[in-house]
Amino acid sequence: GTVRMLDVRVGDAGAAGLARLRRRIGYVPQALAERSELPLTLREVVAVGRTGIAGLGRPLGRDDWRRVDVWIDRLGLGPCAGAAYADLSGGEQRKGLIAKAMVQDPEVLLLDEPTANLDLAWRERLVETLETLFREVRLTVVLVCHELEVIPSCCGRLVLLEDGRVTADGPPEAVLGAERLTRLYGADLEVLHRGGRFTVVPRQEAPA
Repeated sequence: GTVRMLDVRVGDAGAAGLARLRRRIGYVPQALAERSELPLTLREVVAVGRTGIAGLGRPLGRDDWRRVDVWIDRLGLGPCAGAAYADLSGGEQRKGLIAKAMVQDPEVLLLDEPTANLDLAWRERLVETLETLFREVRLTVVLVCHELEVIPSCCGRLVLLEDGRVTADGPPEAVLGAERLTRLYGADLEVLHRGGRFTVVPRQEAPA
């Protein structure tokens, strides 16, 4: 088979081509503390994302640092820019990783369960952040998640996977049917849709 990303045949790209492709994709991993053991400030962690533009081993220039500060402020992290990354809350660390991805000016933002292990308040803040990025930056956002509640209202396409296979692909309203999810999860479920957001609850039997 052939794997294509952003119209690039991955198998034929070569090392230089793959490096250019990586710069076009901003990636936010699920793990929060991948580098939190290092004594880095939030600003320094975000700046790591700019090395793909400046070049590995080259010092960042004034414009690079300006871009770093723009995204730190844009995501509401200005007050903790100089704080140790390891000391930040889970939500602040996750926003920092989004800023780190965005400073490379990607065409696609890929997020792997960005709300994992966050409380309800931070979960909603992250969803609002993604919706703002989609509206204002107009980049493609690919979100991997298990919780339907975190699907942003701006989502235009949903792909449902089961055992590694695509079982549904289309607008969220068409994909998230109660019958399909009941079969997928093995529980009698009801899908609630309000304000562009989705919630799944167990179906309640009518009282006798």
